[in-house]
Amino acid sequence: MDYIDEADQIDLASLREVDDNIEELKNIDNNIEESNVWAKRIGYGIPVAYATKEAARLTLQPAVQRAGAKVSIIIDDYYNPKLGKWEKVKMTANHFYNNEADEISSMVKKYGDELGISKDTNVKDVLIKKAKEYRMDISHIKKGGNPKNNMGQFRAALDEDIAVRRLSLAPEETPSLRGKYGKAVKNLRSENQWKGLNDILYDGKVTPERVQNLRKNGLSNFEKTKMGNLFSVNNTNALKNHGNALGVWGHQLNHIDVPITAARISNSTDMHNMRRAVTKDHIQQMAEHVMYKVDDLTDSKQIKAAATERFKGLQRLPKKKYGSLHSQVGMIDDEVARFMKVFKYNPSSGIATLNFSPIRKPVPLIGGFNANINYERYVGKDIIPIMQRKFPDAKIIGSPLYPRKIKKSYLYTDVLDIGKGARWVQKSPHITYMTNTEVLPYKSYRKSLKAAIKAREWDRVAASAVKIIKKTGRLAGRIALGRFVRI
Repeated sequence: MDYIDEADQIDLASLREVDDNIEELKNIDNNIEESNVWAKRIGYGIPVAYATKEAARLTLQPAVQRAGAKVSIIIDDYYNPKLGKWEKVKMTANHFYNNEADEISSMVKKYGDELGISKDTNVKDVLIKKAKEYRMDISHIKKGGNPKNNMGQFRAALDEDIAVRRLSLAPEETPSLRGKYGKAVKNLRSENQWKGLNDILYDGKVTPERVQNLRKNGLSNFEKTKMGNLFSVNNTNALKNHGNALGVWGHQLNHIDVPITAARISNSTDMHNMRRAVTKDHIQQMAEHVMYKVDDLTDSKQIKAAATERFKGLQRLPKKKYGSLHSQVGMIDDEVARFMKVFKYNPSSGIATLNFSPIRKPVPLIGGFNANINYERYVGKDIIPIMQRKFPDAKIIGSPLYPRKIKKSYLYTDVLDIGKGARWVQKSPHITYMTNTEVLPYKSYRKSLKAAIKAREWDRVAASAVKIIKKTGRLAGRIALGRFVRI
């Protein structure tokens, strides 16, 4: 689900340096991380490490913003399981400075005849004129400057237009969302979402117009919030508390007070496709099977046996059958071992949790999203009376039969990061999410700390500072506690 393109119009010298000196960047990042670890151990020095990274962020931010505004969100072959982390970083750098020209070359090759392009044609003039038919402005490909629309948006709009034309529909006929047309519609929606979010991520300006455009393209509830709020860490209902997944997006986001922007997926097609990606996944199917079949969820042998049983059942399904195994699924022993690592049960709360990334990537904007699912078992109503009403002539004999049922609460999240590792360059991290749980506010010890300092209530200062230190060992807690000691 990814495309790569060539951009002779993108001036990205700094990104070329990123690509050429990838090992050096790895060392810089590692050194900064080592500085942070060392500083946390002794309680000093964090500002030095932070300043080093902040200087790099401010240097790279303008170039990454300009590049992000011009490129497609879709990178060909990015989710190939054979690719390593740094191969993907290089692939992304290549995408940044090659995307535009590749898009142009691809469109000429695919649609040259429909666009009336010949040897003597000025290709860029033709594309700029065509984009105006879709109310898009891609004049930057000729005159430079920041784009109003990127080539990913234009390519998706062109794909959609030509796919409809090639269907030769009757005047009143509506095209099916399957096939090339449906894919183009989905891609255009994701490209529009990416362009809108990219503008916000790097300049930090959340305007009503930008929020409205995101809503039109299937992203609602855009807001500035914090990680603890999104993951409902203070929800007293254990089923709806997703605090266990707080750290899945790395140490930079692994705290309730980390500021983020968030937007909820509201397009019905995207929501449907994400649900299917999760429910069809063999890992989720093994989890549901375990919840229904295993009597003792603290017995790992029973869980492993049930998971293995379900996997073998999936192996027997025809390839095109709903829920059949994806072509990238590994050997049974490896997949069952993977399941055992991501499925957890808490006997005190009675909640089982599954945290994984579905193998199917149905929505280009969020690609490899994380799915966190909480399960709770309960006993349903006696089904004997129901069977008697359904089959009045049959004699149903036996004791009451109470089926085992499960409730589910889910939170699907994805951190928007086309830089694939350069997230720290953005003004603030952004998470796109989908959930069936109400996102509740949380108690911030940092706010309590500030209020206590302002009121000069030093007992409360000490209590809040200690709680912050216990949770994160953060500098704010140590400063506050030092202030209390000096008083």
